[in-house]
Amino acid sequence: MFGLALCLILTPVVWKSYEYAIISRSKGILKQHKNKLGDFTLNLSEEGFTKESRNLTEKIQWDELKQLKEDGERYFLYLTDLHAITIKKEPENMNTEEMKAYQEFIKRKVNK
Repeated sequence: MFGLALCLILTPVVWKSYEYAIISRSKGILKQHKNKLGDFTLNLSEEGFTKESRNLTEKIQWDELKQLKEDGERYFLYLTDLHAITIKKEPENMNTEEMKAYQEFIKRKVNK
């Protein structure tokens, strides 16, 4: 009887502790990666590209990319198995001719 009462008393305390630990961990992960999420500007050149966001500027050479994958709407530029940059195939600020040149440029640079 004592064991059952103890279990009923401790269960809510343990559950709240677990909930607090999960929330704290999630906040830490988001804080660690906040500079890598959200909108960014991508500047392409013959040597590589620069990814600029509000808090971070990342310069990447084309030869650093390991793989290019794509779906109907995006390119996935893989630097490692776990680190990829996702970019739109059809940016809003380009006309049809510019989009075609942009897509050919990316495929040419990554598939060298």
